[in-house]
Amino acid sequence: AEWEGSGAAVSRGGEEEDEAMALDMDKLARVVHLMFERCYEDGTYNHALGVAFEAREAGKVDEILNRLLADASAAGAGADYDAVLDTLSYALDAASALIPSKAFRTKSLELIA
Repeated sequence: AEWEGSGAAVSRGGEEEDEAMALDMDKLARVVHLMFERCYEDGTYNHALGVAFEAREAGKVDEILNRLLADASAAGAGADYDAVLDTLSYALDAASALIPSKAFRTKSLELIA
C-alpha cells in the first residue's frame, strides 16, 4: 500500500514483506525439522547429515552423530556397526569434499572425529 502525502509516495510494503518472509522462514524451519525427524525414524542418517551440511548447522551435525551412536549402542549386540561406519565414512567424505566454508568444514570434521 502507498500513502500520498506532501507530494511523495510512502511505501508500507517493506513491513508486510518482512512479515511474510518471517512466516516463510518459520514454515521452512518446520519442514526441515520434520525432515530430520523422518530421517531419524527411518535410520537414514546420511540424508540427515546432507541436510545439516547444506544448512551449515553444526549443532545438527553433532545431534545427528550423537543419535547415530546412541541408536547403535541401544541396539547392543544387534547393532549394524557396518552401517555406523558407512555413515561416519560418508560424513567424513562429504565434509571434506562438499563443504565450501573452511570454518564450517573444520567444525564438522572436529565433530566427526
